[in-house]
Amino acid sequence: MLLLTQLFQDLGLSRVSGFYRDRLFALAIVVGFAVVGVLHLLPTGHAPETVASLPMLVKWLLWAPVLEELLFRGIVQGQLQRYFHSSSNVLGLSRANWITSLLFTGIHFLHHPPLWAASVLLPSLVFGFFRDRHDSVVPSMTLHCIYNAQFLFLLG
Repeated sequence: MLLLTQLFQDLGLSRVSGFYRDRLFALAIVVGFAVVGVLHLLPTGHAPETVASLPMLVKWLLWAPVLEELLFRGIVQGQLQRYFHSSSNVLGLSRANWITSLLFTGIHFLHHPPLWAASVLLPSLVFGFFRDRHDSVVPSMTLHCIYNAQFLFLLG
């Protein structure tokens, strides 16, 4: 049981309550709509893969956000946070968040056009902010799912 508890802690899956009442979390959801609106202005034909089936919908709305947050905000940002300590920040965001977000954005360049891949940086910093703020990946996972849903339903 102790090993399982440690695994959950290492993944950033600590118990968190009330993050959904966080005013900044609500603001992040509203700002997500604005970001999607800006993305809508990008040249047509450059959007990432379209969702044409239920498996793709599940991938975009659930699997990708959950797995990406566990890997990037849970493991990478969590380990970097231990290395840099919580007092180390740049422009009000932790160094661990910046490094994780740059890595997360860089990975998106492998499968997306450059403009779309670069547009991932700001949301990634927001996800990392909430990971740090609540010491859990649950808020960032939730927000990532919401952002993907906004993107799909407003642009899809």
